[in-house]
Amino acid sequence: MTKIIKSDPYYYTHKPTGITYECIDIYIIGENGHVKSETSYKDGEKEEIEENEVKWDELDDGTLRIFDLATKTYVDIRPDGTLVNGIDPALTSTFKLERDLQVALRKNIGALEEGLEISDGGKERETKAGKIDITAKDASGKTVVIELKAGPARPSSLTQILAYMSSLNDEQNELVRGILVASDFDKKIVFAVKTIPAIKLYRYQYKFIFDRVSL
Repeated sequence: MTKIIKSDPYYYTHKPTGITYECIDIYIIGENGHVKSETSYKDGEKEEIEENEVKWDELDDGTLRIFDLATKTYVDIRPDGTLVNGIDPALTSTFKLERDLQVALRKNIGALEEGLEISDGGKERETKAGKIDITAKDASGKTVVIELKAGPARPSSLTQILAYMSSLNDEQNELVRGILVASDFDKKIVFAVKTIPAIKLYRYQYKFIFDRVSL
């Protein structure tokens, strides 16, 4: 059964217009455990619902913790139904690492695969399924969706990149490839990709170089 949970109201001021809206976050938990975060504007003119990329985890005490990757915050939904908002330092670090990984890869995209060229104009591409970290073209001219994960990739990461690929398939009316980059991969992803030749997995590693300081 789909479950809908709402957070406490807060206020948001739209910069171009100066209009202040009373907002409420709506968390929709589907039967498959997928969580979608939406922001509903209650005052002023009607606004389209804004979707944010979220992930979730269940804590030992049964609390459902929903992370908002855009704002680097989380909402704890306790077993008794109460909600607690917070900022997660670990999530902030993960978000920063993903950004650093993206910046480094954009500077040297050929290190990932020979012949790759970035085609998104230097910024994340918007699709109906969400924002793509990097969009590129391979040596044959085929579009490549590149999804980056700062830590190990979970099975949901595979669902995410497949959604991006499907969205571009519809937009461009052509088949696209996918590359998932992470520090490691859940074994379910490895098994699944064996039957999906359009997706490749790449594991990244840190390399530390030490230069002695001249005194």
